[in-house]
Amino acid sequence: YLGRGFALWNLYDFAAAARDYHTWLEIEAPLIETLDADMAAEPFVLTMDGETRYLLPISGDAGDRLTARAAALTDTLDPAIVLLDSNRQPIAVDDDGGGGIAELDAIIDGFPLPEDGMYFIEIGFAGGGDIGDVEVTVNLQK
Repeated sequence: YLGRGFALWNLYDFAAAARDYHTWLEIEAPLIETLDADMAAEPFVLTMDGETRYLLPISGDAGDRLTARAAALTDTLDPAIVLLDSNRQPIAVDDDGGGGIAELDAIIDGFPLPEDGMYFIEIGFAGGGDIGDVEVTVNLQK
């Protein structure tokens, strides 16, 4: 799923890539930690452990533009971000588009939300990495 998701992402088929990355994260990181929605107000740091994927709930309106970034704080981490809709279906993804120390950071940049409601930013490893810290920033532009 990861290899195909990365290939689809490179072909700009982001919807299909999001489905594959989400499936990859479900398999590789079976533990889920749901974060407090208030955490999105300021940048925060997650300690990635390789077994846990994190879900950050956010509320948005149709047309709002979402920017979410997971920036590795060491060069051994490779984070991925998947945006899930209110039914927890993947609708957007990024792996390695955010630059960073080793060009491995993930960013969903200015994604227009399709409808009013609750969304989830899913954060996990993209194909490995080490235990370490990732800084997460979220900006919802009305």
